[in-house]
Amino acid sequence: MKAIKLFNWTQTGHFRFITVWLVITIILPNISGMYYVALLAGDQSSCSNHIKVAEESYYAGDFEKAVEFVNLCLREPAATDDHRVKAYTILTRISLAQDDLKSARQYIEIILKIDPKYEPTIEEETPKYVNLVAEIKTALSDVNDDKGGINKWIFVGAGGVATTAIILLVAAKGGKKDNQEESLPEPPTFP
Repeated sequence: MKAIKLFNWTQTGHFRFITVWLVITIILPNISGMYYVALLAGDQSSCSNHIKVAEESYYAGDFEKAVEFVNLCLREPAATDDHRVKAYTILTRISLAQDDLKSARQYIEIILKIDPKYEPTIEEETPKYVNLVAEIKTALSDVNDDKGGINKWIFVGAGGVATTAIILLVAAKGGKKDNQEESLPEPPTFP
């Protein structure tokens, strides 16, 4: 049997019309829909991927690429606190590798603002990194103690004044009853 051709699609332009129609009505809305779903979901996997590439670049010694990918993650509005801590950790590692202690300190302070309970372990980080975090935490706690220290000293000072007043009142009475007369002791006898 012979197939009957009703239309020659390529000559009449119908093939192009149907192709364009399929692209416009079916394919494009699905692609853009997936893009917007990823945006609405926060696309946290994108930031995770940026962190992963940044860590790989750091360990490969390509610090510029690592910084680039860290910054991509930090610019994302959907970046979580965990992502931001990991990003600033990588920046701190890079700063320490380049002997830039000033930047490393700034990054650690940012990490501690994001997560005040942040505690790196020697298994995760170098001893230099762990010691720097401990040093900055101590410095920050001293600053916080100094801020609260004024109130503490006012309280201690007021307590000292009150204690002194009580001692003076008790000493003035001599610990004796009001109606009891006080007599002087007898002078010693001379030979």
